[in-house]
Amino acid sequence: MREFTAVSLFCGAGGLDIGFEQAGFKTIWANDFDKDACKTHQNWSRGNVFYYEKYHTISIT
Repeated sequence: MREFTAVSLFCGAGGLDIGFEQAGFKTIWANDFDKDACKTHQNWSRGNVFYYEKYHTISIT
């Protein structure tokens, strides 16, 4: 089966990303400006690498 990938811009805590992953997609990039939202995203998406910058927060799977 082919694996589909997605990017998530302004992902927040990643609710939409959870839905995409349950549908068979793999989120390869997600970003958001809110550090707390990205910490929540990191908690449910184990194995992701998160980078926090002064003005934005990005995550790479």
